[in-house]
Amino acid sequence: HLGLFNRLGAEFVHLDDWLALRDSGSPLPRMAVAVTFDDGWRDNHTYAFPVLKAYGVPATIFLVSRLLNTQRVFWPEQIIYLLAQPPSELPEEVTRWLRPYCEGLPLGVRPLGISEADTVVNRLKSLDDTEILAKLDEIYGAFPTLDSGHKHRQILNTGELLEMQQSGLVRYGTHTRHHYRLNKITDPALLKDEIVHCIDDLQALDVGPATVFCYPNGDITNAGEQIVAEFYRGACTTRTGINHNSVSAYGLRRLNFHDGNGGSALLLLGTVGRSLV
Repeated sequence: HLGLFNRLGAEFVHLDDWLALRDSGSPLPRMAVAVTFDDGWRDNHTYAFPVLKAYGVPATIFLVSRLLNTQRVFWPEQIIYLLAQPPSELPEEVTRWLRPYCEGLPLGVRPLGISEADTVVNRLKSLDDTEILAKLDEIYGAFPTLDSGHKHRQILNTGELLEMQQSGLVRYGTHTRHHYRLNKITDPALLKDEIVHCIDDLQALDVGPATVFCYPNGDITNAGEQIVAEFYRGACTTRTGINHNSVSAYGLRRLNFHDGNGGSALLLLGTVGRSLV
């Protein structure tokens, strides 16, 4: 991907640098490309960072601040892990809780595959994130021997963050404190806490300042966007597309590359082309 963009004449930039140039009225690169990663997965350091260094490409990683330096993972991954276990190893309380969200799926018959478990995750999104996490904590508290899938750290730690930052290539944005979907939060104090105080969390780890934000799941409200605009230079959505210099700084579009749409040069170019239509 990086090599192809280089050959096309793209100029790789830090996202916040592009925004600063635009805000100042300075000339912008003809074809600027800003690389971003969401969530702060450990594999950003293990696999992506060596490639970024090899090509000298800058990138922004959006971090969920309260998951850093922990063994915890996001609740969808916890659900997927639970459903992948043999039904005989799942407590009845887990099966009873998830059954209403498993209609048409063989819950209790066999482990669910990734696509089946994803269906359950999407159905659970009708609930509030705090409600789901509280239920998971209750389950692990009641069944301490239940394998939660947290044996191996999957989220970045301070040492990895500092190493990448000190290279000059990687900067950090925020992605809330707990990855709560912001359109589900009705408490104004909690909404502000999730959006603003993740900045303080990163500064405490000496990996700030964070000047750009990313909406979890792409979800935001007018009240939430107003808070973001007060504390950040810009924010990324999950909407697909190219950003022209007239785009709102708080509605930045992106191209999400994965095996299905970027596994070859032709697929990558097709994905970019479709975003221009």
